[in-house]
Amino acid sequence: INDALVIIKISILAFFVVVGIGAVKLDNFSPFMPNGSVGVMQGAALIFFAYTGFARITIVSEEVKDPQKIIPRAIILALVISTVIYLLVSFTAIGLVGYHELAASGSPLADAAMSESKNAANLISIGAIAAILSVLLTTLLGLSRLTFAMARNCDFPKLFTKLHPKRATPYNTILVFGILMALFAAFTDILRAASISNFASLLYYAIANYAALRLEKPLYPRIISVLGLITCIALLLFLAQDAWIVGSTVIFAGAVYY
Repeated sequence: INDALVIIKISILAFFVVVGIGAVKLDNFSPFMPNGSVGVMQGAALIFFAYTGFARITIVSEEVKDPQKIIPRAIILALVISTVIYLLVSFTAIGLVGYHELAASGSPLADAAMSESKNAANLISIGAIAAILSVLLTTLLGLSRLTFAMARNCDFPKLFTKLHPKRATPYNTILVFGILMALFAAFTDILRAASISNFASLLYYAIANYAALRLEKPLYPRIISVLGLITCIALLLFLAQDAWIVGSTVIFAGAVYY
């Protein structure tokens, strides 16, 4: 299912780029940074949640053949391919209608496609639905395995360690967190949810980089961990105040529980 959803959304994004890139107006990129470097950093901090999927690949290591080779390769390939797609789609969208119109839109890519063709806009909307379903599916996949591992370590109820007798999947965690995710998706403001999610992600990435610095025999040059730690902390500083308040409260509650 995930493969099918990814093929659909990438095909539609490729169609959007191919159809729209010829109509790009370079005037829409002037000024290039209308909100300055601070605006760029705020944008980077806000969009960071989109990149957490790369770490999610590691969560299914137990279910992958030859994970020492496959998992790093999957992360690097996904990162490179996704970055190229992000750049091409962003360039095309901004070039078609400009950042002002995109910022005011609830469906920016569809509106950008509408400037070329109504049928293209409808196709982009289908791609958006496929993208959301794909993200929710992979999030649930990662979250269920993470919860399963925590329950195995007695950090969650043993109920979450039960595996399906035929499919060997942690079905209780999939059901419980699938319902919770559906409720959050239906009733949560997306910008606020992304900001809070980014706070958690950036914080645990910062901790992971710091932990790598403490290894007696690091696998990679320490400069990689140093740069990772600095950039995570820098992006944290550009998140909204409510993300800090909610994120800190949850971390404190988790620490007390632990």
